[in-house]
Amino acid sequence: MFNFENTVKFVRQMKRSYVVALSIIALAGLWVLSGQFSGPTPGMTQAVATNGDQEPLHLSQARVAHLVAAPITSTVMIQGETRPNRSVEIKAEVRGPVAETTIERGAPLVKGDPLFTIADIGLTEQLEKAEAALALRQAEFEAAQSLVKKEFNTRIRLTETRSNLASAKADFRMRQIDVDNLIVRAPFDGVLNERLVEEGDFVEAGRVLAKIVELDPIKVVGQISEANVLDIQVGMTAEIGLVDGRRFPARLTFISSTSDPQTRTFEIELEAANPGRMVVGGLTATISLPTGEKRGHLVSPSVLTLSDDGNIGVKIVDKESRARFAPITILDEGPKGTWIGGLPEEIDLITVGQDFIADGELVERVFVEAGS
Repeated sequence: MFNFENTVKFVRQMKRSYVVALSIIALAGLWVLSGQFSGPTPGMTQAVATNGDQEPLHLSQARVAHLVAAPITSTVMIQGETRPNRSVEIKAEVRGPVAETTIERGAPLVKGDPLFTIADIGLTEQLEKAEAALALRQAEFEAAQSLVKKEFNTRIRLTETRSNLASAKADFRMRQIDVDNLIVRAPFDGVLNERLVEEGDFVEAGRVLAKIVELDPIKVVGQISEANVLDIQVGMTAEIGLVDGRRFPARLTFISSTSDPQTRTFEIELEAANPGRMVVGGLTATISLPTGEKRGHLVSPSVLTLSDDGNIGVKIVDKESRARFAPITILDEGPKGTWIGGLPEEIDLITVGQDFIADGELVERVFVEAGS
């Protein structure tokens, strides 16, 4: 049987359910709409900008350092090697057996030190004979002079005796030199690098007895490219670095006037003081030659990047706040960083994440200290 009161209660319950449902839907819609107009969530790495009536642009933030160019003395680094300033072969001037060797191999030498003594096989007797002949020719010449004055002799005879005297003097000097050459002496300060004969060896004139090297000063030799040869000049000071860490100054003494046809490089020679002969010949050396003063920026090597075509450069932010790839040249490298050139006087350098920012991308600058 139809019950009117129960029907009314059912309708009222249905209305309450609709009201609750509609209220929930309305609250959800308001929450969604509120998110469209709220500010950016703190900690986001993108900034929002508007461009007229267009939709907002989300800009990547770029950490940049403002750098101003500074003067730098640019240098060219080339590889070379140390060499003795002089290397001489000592040869016998007379023949005979080696009677004595007085200097051991590797020993330091002073100019005039005796190295070898060659036994005398008649040279002293030949000197005495030449001395007697010289005395005779001297007497003959003096007698001819006296007779000419007294007009008892002709001038032809005087000229003949003068010629004989000159020949006798020359022969005496040659014999004296031969006797002196029995003792072989060091021609300059250096080191006996090789000894090629021993006591008892019979040597002929011209045989190599030893090799002597001069290490003070020391010579440094290298090859410089044709691109840099016009930037250097004789007399300039360079810095030499050895593989063991030693460094010392050297003076440029020679630049070749012609290049090597194979490498198109020019040979250069430098000279450096070497007290105590601490630097020996044949060491690998790095030669740092100044090539003039330029302006550049000191940066960390980590900011260097490559373009799509393989050119080395850095990323900077231009006046329109766009990231740009800028090609550079390496001026110098050192413990404090890398000096680069080819950029404007003042730049905003991207210091972090430059490889993830596209060329031409609009960015927001976040300034940091240089080196950060």
